[in-house]
Amino acid sequence: MFLLPFFGALFNGGMSPSNRWSLMLCLPMALAVCLLLEEAPNLSARTLKIFSLATLVYLIWISGNYFFDNDQKIFIPIIFLLVTLGFLYAQAYQINRHPQTLTGLVLINLLLNIVYYEAPYNGGFTDEALATGTYEKLANNRYDGLDSDLTASDNYRVSTISTTTIWELTMICITH
Repeated sequence: MFLLPFFGALFNGGMSPSNRWSLMLCLPMALAVCLLLEEAPNLSARTLKIFSLATLVYLIWISGNYFFDNDQKIFIPIIFLLVTLGFLYAQAYQINRHPQTLTGLVLINLLLNIVYYEAPYNGGFTDEALATGTYEKLANNRYDGLDSDLTASDNYRVSTISTTTIWELTMICITH
């Protein structure tokens, strides 16, 4: 059913099915987390080294990304990544004998990421949206009053309904 666009849109909340592939990633990731939580006390030293190396490579990649983009939304996930790695070590070496703490950490991580990414104080989706009535003000005052002094004429040098492309305008400017 995921291969058919109708069902993809249905499973995507009635929206475009174009991102159904990213939604399909949620199930394998959830199963992988469940298996990791179940097998955490049985992780070998080699597996923990692989996790540590993968975490180090990921942190280097994210640090480079932060250097270029200055996206401060990455700090909470990085903190939870490192704390979760520490809990995996503690559980594998029998320091932490309560598997519920790792499960609770995963749930807290999930909840804080939801709040952290979508909170208005953090520049989330609600902060990116226009305030009510802003678009109407922009549309009504399109030329900031500059068109109010124009006399009624059929010959204008600027048209708002022009289908001329930027390339055509550039060519016109070059030839004149």
